[in-house]
Amino acid sequence: MIDQREFDQEVKYLAAMIIEEYNIHDTDPHDACHEVIDGHAWVIYYSNAKAVCCNVDTDDGMEWVEDIGGFEVGHSEPLDFDTICTKLAYATLFVAVQSELTTLLEEIEGVE
Repeated sequence: MIDQREFDQEVKYLAAMIIEEYNIHDTDPHDACHEVIDGHAWVIYYSNAKAVCCNVDTDDGMEWVEDIGGFEVGHSEPLDFDTICTKLAYATLFVAVQSELTTLLEEIEGVE
């Protein structure tokens, strides 16, 4: 079961992995983050996405979804519950990893 503690650990792991596997000086961290999050098991599998939505603080993800125009952006048909959960799980994970990436990159720049 995905809970907040496991989510926070995964965020730290993903941010560190993005810095390690992508040349951050040549690759936009935002693009690298999207690539990693878009295929993440917590986003692409409905049961995992629902667990994220039920057991993790999704406020920042929800705010991001609202900032980009809502869940319906890019969809002409009404959305079902599963699709909304995957979109909110993506947004929540994306925002959290972006924040952690920013922190790590600032630390790296401070060392260089």
